Amino acid sequence: MSVLTVALRVLALLSTIFGCNIYRYRPHSCKFQRHKGLQSLITLMHYLWLRPWIFLAGVLYLPWFLMRLLMFISHNTEDDRALVVMYFSSALLCKYQNLIATLLILYIYKYRLKCVDRVLNGFAAIYKRYCRLYGCAPRINWWLFGVYLLELLMVGGSVIKRNSFSRIPYVAPHSPIDNYLSWSSVLFVALQPFLLGLLAHLGLLLLHAYYEKELQFMQQQKHRSNIIAKEQVQHYVNLIHLRHHFEVLLRPFVWVALSQQINDCMISLHLLLYDHHRLCLLFYSLCVTLLYPMCFVYQTIFIKSAEKQLGNELLRFKNNGSKQQQLQMFCLYKRILCYVWTDSSFDIFNLNRSHILEGMTYSWIWAMFTNSLLVNSPQAWQQHYEYIKQQTHY
Repeated sequence: MSVLTVALRVLALLSTIFGCNIYRYRPHSCKFQRHKGLQSLITLMHYLWLRPWIFLAGVLYLPWFLMRLLMFISHNTEDDRALVVMYFSSALLCKYQNLIATLLILYIYKYRLKCVDRVLNGFAAIYKRYCRLYGCAPRINWWLFGVYLLELLMVGGSVIKRNSFSRIPYVAPHSPIDNYLSWSSVLFVALQPFLLGLLAHLGLLLLHAYYEKELQFMQQQKHRSNIIAKEQVQHYVNLIHLRHHFEVLLRPFVWVALSQQINDCMISLHLLLYDHHRLCLLFYSLCVTLLYPMCFVYQTIFIKSAEKQLGNELLRFKNNGSKQQQLQMFCLYKRILCYVWTDSSFDIFNLNRSHILEGMTYSWIWAMFTNSLLVNSPQAWQQHYEYIKQQTHY
């Protein structure tokens, strides 16, 4: 049993225990099937637990922020309330940003289960074909998996860690409502997105391994003969279709991880403006922050490049085949272009290095804005200036 198989089984077991997996793998048919009992149980949990928790949290937090906003607009006083609320809201967004993934998981579970069926069965079919042709499980890059694991731990760990900024308005600490909201957030915002995010990124690594092996196999076939088998071309089409459907499921976890990187960049730049002398800390934090997006962009660029090469191979096959095969392969090639050349800004496989630089630009703008709030808060700025003066004196 390979390390990949063990990792998949452990993640499937944990996701079933924590209520985010309704599928069972059937080895005889090599397909994933929904477990009706688990599906009914998780649906009931969503109606009786998850949705009331979202509603109650919104009812408590939304009036609090609206009241503070109206107070700032109506009272033109020079105090630090705007700065305190800015820090509170920023810390709250950083803590519960995984809620975006939770809401999208709920949407996928309710409306996109057929897409999940297609993706899981597509991975199972390609995994079976890979093992049959090459006699072993796909070899994935475990270093990249470690980077993704660390990033998901950082996003989910912020929910579990308690601090003064994450208190719940209008609720006494350690009360039944406070315990209900806190433990529910641990389950729905920390554990479930963490496990499903690991499975999604493991699927991305598997997809990378499939494309890499298919490119090697295509180069070997080109050296042996000038005509490629029709079954191999159909496999290319199935692989690209799998990537297209899988992108929808991977998207929420990548969005959350990238938003975490933008927040980290903003915090690092804010600290640079705040303390005036932490350049070493800035460079270190930026290197750690940019590790995940650079690894992800490396994989997306490789997969898009592989798809273009496979599309060119379809065109070569069209030119070398018989008349009937020419027509069939031309239709397949036209269909493949719809998936390869998409320009949608929501497609995460279109991310490149320019998007990373754009995110850093937004982080700098937001850091300048928060620093201006600090400068315009006389009491906080005077206290901080005295503190910095003492530190630099010593």
